[in-house]
Order: sequence, then C-alpha cells, then structure tokens
Amino acid sequence: MSKYSNTIINLLLILLLFSCKKEIANNNDMNKISKKENVKKTEIVKNKETEKLELPEIVAKIDGEEIKKDFLLKQISTMDEQFKKFKNSVNLSQKKEIAKNLLQNHIKSKLIEKELSKSEFDIDNKDVEKELISYKKKFKDDDEFQKFLKFHKLTEEKLKSEIILKLKTNLFIEKEVTSKIKISDESILKYYNENKEEFLEKEQIKVKHILIKSSENDSKENQQLALEKAKKIFDKLKKGESFEVLAKTESETSLKATGGDLGWLSKGRMIKEFEEAAFKLNKGEISEIVKTTFGYHIIKVEDKKSEHQKELTDVKQIIELKLKNIETNLKLNEFYSKLNSKYKVEIFIK
Repeated sequence: MSKYSNTIINLLLILLLFSCKKEIANNNDMNKISKKENVKKTEIVKNKETEKLELPEIVAKIDGEEIKKDFLLKQISTMDEQFKKFKNSVNLSQKKEIAKNLLQNHIKSKLIEKELSKSEFDIDNKDVEKELISYKKKFKDDDEFQKFLKFHKLTEEKLKSEIILKLKTNLFIEKEVTSKIKISDESILKYYNENKEEFLEKEQIKVKHILIKSSENDSKENQQLALEKAKKIFDKLKKGESFEVLAKTESETSLKATGGDLGWLSKGRMIKEFEEAAFKLNKGEISEIVKTTFGYHIIKVEDKKSEHQKELTDVKQIIELKLKNIETNLKLNEFYSKLNSKYKVEIFIK
C-alpha cells in the first residue's frame, strides 16, 4: 500500500482521535427547550517548543524491511498543520501515543499489501467512482477538495488508485475474517436476557407547542404584553380553534410551519417547567400557559407511549450487528497477530 494511502488513512485517524469540536448553534426549537448538557471537552494541552519527540532511527521492521522514523515524523508534522487551523496543538505525551497508533496502522497496511499481492480481486470502476463521489462529499466544495489533494501531493488519479486498494482490502478482510463470523440465535437471546435494561423504552410523549417569546431581560411591560398574547391564544383554543392553525399563525418559533411539532420526547430532554407540564397531560389534552425562560408555552400532547420492554424481534438485528462487531474486532486482532508472526514484525518504539 502506497505512501499516499497511508497519508489519507493516518490523517483520518488523527482527526478521529484528536479533532477539536466546535460548538454549533442550532436553531431547532427542540434543542432550544432541551436541557443544556455539560459535555466535558477533551483538553488539548498547548505544546511547548522545547518538547521534541525522540524516536529511534528505525521504528520497525517487517520481514527485515525497515520503517524509518522520517515516515512518522512527516505524518505528525501533517497533524500539526491541521491543528494550527484550530489554534491547538498536542503535547509530547500525546505525540508518543499518536506515533504508536500511526505505526500500528502503517504496519497493518503493509501486511495487507503483502497478502493482497498473492490474491486477485476484480474491482468494478462503478464502485471506484461511487467511493470517489462519497469522498468528495466530505469537503465543502471542489476547491476545498483540490486544496486537500495539493496539500498531500495527490492527484485525483492517485486517489482513485488508493480507493481501489481500499476496496481490495475490504474484500480481502471480508473473505478472510468477517465472512467466517456467524452469530447464533442462542447468542442473541443470551445477550438480550442479560442486558434487558439496554432495551427498556422510556415513557415518551408526542408534543406540539405554541410559544410566545419573553425573557427576564425584557421590560415588565413587554413581558405583560407577551402574557396577554398567550392568554388570547389560549382563549381561542378553549373555544375550539385548531391548535395546529394557531401554532402556524401565532407561534414565535421556527417550527410554526409544522404546527409546533416537537416530535417524540422522553424525560430529561426538556427544561423542568415544560417537562413537568407536558408529562401531566393525557393524550389529546392541552396545557394551561406554562412560563419558562424562553417565554410562554401552550403545550399539546398528541400521543403517549408508556415505558415498556422492547421485544426481542424488534432488536434482534441490532444485537446481531453489535455482537458481530465485537467478534470482528476480536478476529481481526487474532488475524493481524498471525500476520505479525508470519512476516516477523519488530517494533522499536517503547
């Protein structure tokens, strides 16, 4: 497998392991009334200029073929370039772990390359084009895609060659590993019985709402005007006017076009005042006016689902896929371990 393939694979590995998450503002009303989750962000420690990654000149051997440190240093340099875009970097300890992961990934690629040289797999050009189109979709536009190619000294033709290698590798792994994995009905039933809490469906309600916006920062006069507007809408509802029509014409949310439809919600997804009022309602009922930090809500429960255990027939495919993924990882580790012995892999990074 060529250096270009490893560049792509390793870059994706780096970004997967250490990508910096940007907070994205979501205007969806459901997110607006949901609780703000305190998500711990991975702390990226600023790299000190004095910290240098020390590697042996030869980092590994495969059947006596040397893999030199320059390969890893180049990949880590590429990673640093990517991190500059996020105004972050990684510290020495993280670089050591990255180097080990990159090396293991590179070795696996080389081992598969050796095995592929002994096999014949026909790849349809249509599959290659499909993969290329899928890959291009990862970029904002063609200009960004071309910049990526230029940065990694790739051409579209070279990328196609790497796609062919990737597809051949997938076929090889399918033939040698995954096709031999069978998950029995007994294993699925055992997992289901031992992990029933995983398949417990919590109580849910299908909710629509009308919102008249009001904030504590608003003047008392504006808060009162908002409340009066909400009361007028509530009076119209009591007289039998359509909730959906009033939601579309009076509600001050981006969901007004859908009649204020929030979909199915479970407890813990909404702010306290909204949740308490909503879950007290029966199917088809409309709440009194509910005050939250977003303003004044009128809530309608369209449908309800009580807490229940999902049937095995409903989750059988999910369990089968989960067990297959677990077994695949185990078998892949065993497979690569055999290849390591077969081709006498030696690693010199500690």
